[in-house]
Amino acid sequence: MAAVDTAEKINNAIGDCLTRCYSSPTPVLCLTEYLKSLLESGDWTPDDVAKVRSAAVRILRNIAAPEEDDGLPIGFQLTY
Repeated sequence: MAAVDTAEKINNAIGDCLTRCYSSPTPVLCLTEYLKSLLESGDWTPDDVAKVRSAAVRILRNIAAPEEDDGLPIGFQLTY
């Protein structure tokens, strides 16, 4: 798979994961189940799932504690 396709796939998964987590009463459990489903699908490498996890956790953490600046500009698009 081309690097651009992989980056788009990862960014789409991050968005999907965050959408699910935002609407869940238990976002951490939702995140865990989502990542597990990616691995179990057979379409994802552990490395790519780790990238989804890392970005989603960072974004969720920044929502929970916005005073912790990660240095990224507002609206920054994560790509890999």
